[in-house]
Amino acid sequence: MEPDDQEEPFAADLQVKITDLPGHTRTKRLTHMPRADLMARLLRRRWFQLVCLLLLAFSCIALILKTTPDTRLFSNPFAGSTPTNSSSLDFNLFYVNAGLPWGRLTIDGKPVTALPVVEQNSPLQLTPGTHQFHWQAAPFPDQLCSISVPRNSEDNCQATLTKHTPGQHTAWIINLRASLNFMATDAHRNLISAITQTLAQFSASEFVYPGEHFIDPINGNYGPIRIAKQQLIATFNLSLYSGNNSNNDPCDGGDSFASCQLNGQDCLALCTEPATASHTWNAVALVESSWTYTTLNGQLVAAHVADELGGAAIFAHFLPLQLSWDGLHWQIQAGKAFLNGPNHPDPLPISCASAADSNAINPNLPFGNSPWQAFTWNYIGASNLAAGCLLLLTAYSLNSPSSITSAQIIYLHRFGLTLAVNHLAQEYDPAMPRPDANERTLAQNIATQAHIPFS
Repeated sequence: MEPDDQEEPFAADLQVKITDLPGHTRTKRLTHMPRADLMARLLRRRWFQLVCLLLLAFSCIALILKTTPDTRLFSNPFAGSTPTNSSSLDFNLFYVNAGLPWGRLTIDGKPVTALPVVEQNSPLQLTPGTHQFHWQAAPFPDQLCSISVPRNSEDNCQATLTKHTPGQHTAWIINLRASLNFMATDAHRNLISAITQTLAQFSASEFVYPGEHFIDPINGNYGPIRIAKQQLIATFNLSLYSGNNSNNDPCDGGDSFASCQLNGQDCLALCTEPATASHTWNAVALVESSWTYTTLNGQLVAAHVADELGGAAIFAHFLPLQLSWDGLHWQIQAGKAFLNGPNHPDPLPISCASAADSNAINPNLPFGNSPWQAFTWNYIGASNLAAGCLLLLTAYSLNSPSSITSAQIIYLHRFGLTLAVNHLAQEYDPAMPRPDANERTLAQNIATQAHIPFS
C-alpha cells in the first residue's frame, strides 16, 4: 500500500462539536455588529472620557482657589446676606473706616469700589490668608497695612471688633483715618491756613459801654473784674487751640470730662467724625475763644483775653468741620455750634461754650439748701457772637405726686463774665456781679428773640 493511500489513524475521532456551556448565551462577534451601532458605542465612550477629564480639571481649579487668598466676596456685600459662621474666633468679616470719601482703597491690588457702612451693609468677607490694604487719598500720604484670616501677631492694620452688623455677627473695623500728624509739612501748613481763615469768619465786635463789667488785664495777667469808665470795642475771636496752656485738662467734652480725645483720637491734630453720606471729610478741631479790647481810636488795651472769669485756663472746644479737597485747595465749612461734652447733652452755641464751662454757677453751692430738687439748663446765644449768651436755669420742686412747681433763674454771660440777672439768681448768689441797665436790656432782648418769658 502506497503511503498516500494509507488511511490516517483515528481520523474519525478528531471531529469536534462545539456547544455552549449551560446557562450562557453566545455573544455576537464584534465584526458581525452593524457599522452604525459600532460608531454610536465609540462616541458614547469618548464622551464619557471627556466628561471625566472636565470634572477632574474643575476639581483641581477649585482646590487651587481654596488655598489662594482672594478678596472676592462669596456674596454681594450689599445684598443683605451675611455669613453665619461667626462663632469661631477667626473672624473673616471686615469693615473699613477710610475717613476720606475721595480716597481709593485696594485689597491685594484689587480696587474696592464701594465700602460697606457699619450697621447698614453686610461686611466684606475675606478668604483665609494674609491680605494687603493700600489706601490713597491726596494730599495725605499712602497708608499700607496687612491683616490675616485668622489674625496673627504680624498684622499691622489697626482694627477693632464690632457686632453692629445687619445680622449681629462679629466683624473687624479697619481704621484708615486721616490726621494732621500724617501730612507732609507743606500740606499741613496749607490746611491749617485754610482752617484759620474759616475761623476768622466768626470774629464779631461789640461795644463795652461805661458802667459795664469786663476783665481788666494788668501787666499781661488776667486781673479783677472792672467797670468800664470809657467806651471800648471788644472783639470776639475763634482760633485753633494753641496747646500753650499750663492746665493739664484744657478740653471741654470728648470721651470724658476735660478730655481732648474723641472716639480715641487725639483732636489736637484734628480727628475724624463718623462717616456720613456726604462727600466731605467730617473732622473735629479744637478751638478756643478769646477777646481783644481796643479804644475807639484803635489803641490796643488787651489781646487774647480768655473768655472765662479768672482767665488762668483757656478751655478748648470741639468744633465740627466739613472739609473737601479739589486737588489744589481745601474747601472748609464750620459748624454753627460746639459738639456736646459729657456735661452738656445738647450742642452749645459758640458764644455760650465758656458760659457752660464757667465755675461761677455751681448748682451744688448756691442751690444746695434751696427747695428745688432738679434743674435743667438752656443756653441761648445772641445773634451777634460778641453780644453774649443767656443762661436759663429752670428749677423744679415736687410738692406732691401730682404737683410740680418750677421757676427760672437767669444769668448773662458777656465778655467772659457771668452776671446774675433776675432776683432768684441774685438771691442764691449775692456775690455774683449784677447787670447794669444796658446788660439787663440785652438779656431781655435775647429771651424775647427765643420766645422765652423773662422775669
